[in-house]
Amino acid sequence: LRPVPGTQGDIEVPAVDFPYKVTSEDVEVFNLDMTAVSYDVTWYLELEWASGGNEGTLRIDDRGKPFRLSGMKGRPEYIYGNEEVGWEPAT
Repeated sequence: LRPVPGTQGDIEVPAVDFPYKVTSEDVEVFNLDMTAVSYDVTWYLELEWASGGNEGTLRIDDRGKPFRLSGMKGRPEYIYGNEEVGWEPAT
C-alpha cells in the first residue's frame, strides 16, 4: 500500500503516510487503485485499528469472500463508479 495524492472537488489533497489517525468527526475514505495485467488475483484488506486502549484488525472483503482482480491484457476494461452508477466501460 502506497499513499498517493488525490483530489477533493477541485482541491488537490497531499498524500499522507501511514499510520493514519482519524476521529469520529474526521472520517476518512481510502480509494484503492488496483491493476492486474497478466494475473488472476484474489485479495482482502486488513485494517489494524486502535481506540481508547482497545485494538483489533478489521478484515475488508466482498461480503465474506476475497475481492477478485483478473488480468486485463486483451480484454475489455470496466471501472466501478459508485453504487448509483455501477460498472461502466473504462475510457
